[in-house]
Amino acid sequence: MSETKAEWLEQYDWRSDKIYSRPCCPDCEEPIIYSEGQYVCMLCEEPVQVDDKMKEYISKVSEFKIGWQNCFICGKKKCVETYYHRNPVTMEWQTEHGKCTECGCRFIV
Repeated sequence: MSETKAEWLEQYDWRSDKIYSRPCCPDCEEPIIYSEGQYVCMLCEEPVQVDDKMKEYISKVSEFKIGWQNCFICGKKKCVETYYHRNPVTMEWQTEHGKCTECGCRFIV
C-alpha cells in the first residue's frame, strides 16, 4: 500500500489574520509534521509523501529557539526561559511560552 500524497491546503493564522497554504493531509486536512524520521499527519498520524518544497517548508516552520528575558513577576534579570517558533505565514519568530527559573511563573501566548 502506498502512502498518501500531501497537498498544499489553505489554513488560517489568527495572529496575522491571514490565509496561507501549507502541506496537509488530504484526508484530515490537518498540517503535516516531521516525527520520528517520517512525515505524518498531525491528526491521524498516518505517513504521507511530501515533495522537496514541502520538506523545506515543514523544516522552516518547525524551527524553534530559546531566549532569556527578565521576569515580569519577581523582577529578576534573564531568568525567564522563553520559547519562540516561526509564524507559518511570515516565518518571523514569535513568542510561544516561557517559565521563570526563579519564581516559577509561566506564560503561554
